Parts: sequence; C-alpha cells; structure tokens
Amino acid sequence: MNELLKRWRADVIISAVLCIIAGIAVMIWPAAVTLVLGRVVGVVLILMGLKHGISYLQDRGTARLGLASGVVIFALGILVMIRPSVVAQMVAVVVGVVLIMHGLEDMQMGMESKSCKDENWWLCMLFAAITIMFGIFVIWKYFQVAEVAAWLLGLALVFDGVSDLFVIYKVISAIKRMKEEAEAIDVEGKE
Repeated sequence: MNELLKRWRADVIISAVLCIIAGIAVMIWPAAVTLVLGRVVGVVLILMGLKHGISYLQDRGTARLGLASGVVIFALGILVMIRPSVVAQMVAVVVGVVLIMHGLEDMQMGMESKSCKDENWWLCMLFAAITIMFGIFVIWKYFQVAEVAAWLLGLALVFDGVSDLFVIYKVISAIKRMKEEAEAIDVEGKE
C-alpha cells in the first residue's frame, strides 16, 4: 500500500509540475508555440501517457482511469510528434483534452478522499469540476474563435497543476490520517 501510494503521488506531482511549467512558459512566451514546442509537447504527452498506462498495469485496482487517460494522452502525443504544425492550430484542443482527463482523475481522487472521511473532500471535487470546465471552455473557445489567447491556456495549465498538487496533498493526508486512526484503534485493542 505504501509503495502504491508513493507511486501514485509521484505520478500526480510530476504531471502537475509539468503542467505548471508548461503553463508559465506559454504565458511568458506565447510566440514560442511553434514546431519546436510542438515536438516537446508531443514528447511530454507520450511520456505522460506511458506513465499513466504503466501505473494502470502495475495496479489495476486503484488506477481506474489510468489506462483510458494514458491511451488518450499517448495518442495525442503521437499525433503531435507526427504533425508538430498541428500544435500551432490545435494546441487548445490538446490542452483541453488533457485538462478534462486531469479533472476526471482529480474527481476520482476526490472520491478517494471522501471514502477516507476527509471533511474537505468537496474542495477536491470543486477543483476537479473547475479543471474540467477549463478544458471544455478552452476547446469550445478554440472552435468558436479559432484562436485562444495563450495566457488562457497557460492559466488553465497552471491552475490544473496547482489544483492537482492540492488534491494529492488532501488525499494523501486523509489516507495517512485514516491509517494512523486504524493503528491507534489496533494498539488500544491489544492493551
């Protein structure tokens, strides 16, 4: 269980940090969304997809969305690597899909937090819902206007990364608290 928890936490933290870095970069250098960035985005998506898939294969019981999100993210990464010019045209769709998948994963972790009797589980669900709405909005705006402001994409990525860090902190705290309570009850029972 501890090994699974460490692996799960590492997956989320790595993904969150990558989103924050990408978001800040897009906000600072919007013109840098070029073919080079397209290739970088492709590699990052492929790595994220592989990590999600590997996590699913290692523990199928708790990574329910891991395989689905891994396949979608990996496929997007392959598409971007084959046609990096697509990034300049479709960056909003790629980011939107990633945000929706992260939101769904955050929702799953929020339910885990609730099952661990964390009283602030609803904050995890709120952040998940906002992340999903950001993803839908980014995709919708892309098709409506055909060009989404780079700062909106960056802001959405930064929010997703920060909210992922918050959600994983709450879930890990709730699991640790539940484990400590179970151990305290076990010690009392032995006395």
